Amino acid sequence: DLRLTACAVLPEVRPDRLQFFEYSSVSVRCGGVGGSNAWRVWRKLNTAGSPEACDTSAPSCTINPATEKHSGEYWCVTGEGGRSGAVNISVTAGLVILDIPARPVAEGSDLTLRCIDKTSELDHITDFYKDGVYLKIGYKNHLTLQKISRSDEGRYRCSISGKGESPDSRLAVGSFPGPDGGTRPLMLPLVFLAVPLLLLLVGLILFRKCKGTSLMGRHYSRENQRFIK
Repeated sequence: DLRLTACAVLPEVRPDRLQFFEYSSVSVRCGGVGGSNAWRVWRKLNTAGSPEACDTSAPSCTINPATEKHSGEYWCVTGEGGRSGAVNISVTAGLVILDIPARPVAEGSDLTLRCIDKTSELDHITDFYKDGVYLKIGYKNHLTLQKISRSDEGRYRCSISGKGESPDSRLAVGSFPGPDGGTRPLMLPLVFLAVPLLLLLVGLILFRKCKGTSLMGRHYSRENQRFIK
């Protein structure tokens, strides 16, 4: 089912984050969704009442410069009725954003969330929040989540004293299909399993061939001995 397959994937956001400063460039791509260029980017802006096509002629949409009015949900659709999952992009006129990935993070991996100050690259004492509740303090603008699990899913934001706070964005955890619509994480183990089996098969064939050659050689040797006698 095209709809079920598409909803399991998300459009690509470049750079790979959910939050952006005003006047930066944001690109949303649908080319990899289902492997079809027939997809188009649609969006429902926070300031608009109904969905609209971002670009009707290409499977991608580049917003440059982005402003606060471009904040909202973005997804991919096709004329056959397929629809992908949605990503919620936030564009802020403030001085602080949280660098949080647009795509789901694999369970068991580590993730570093960075709080970015638009006016300075210096380290700041940063407060991090999850689902509106104070989570932890970071002394170098970042928070590392180790061995991520489903319990780490939620809405995150950060705050820098004297600078302000970021919007809040949802962190998703879990596996997801690759750009070709297949389950890439499941294919890799099959590949690694197939290689040793193939080598073993080749080894058996060579062994039987060599063994057969050896037996044939001994047969000829006996026949030659009889002939000499």
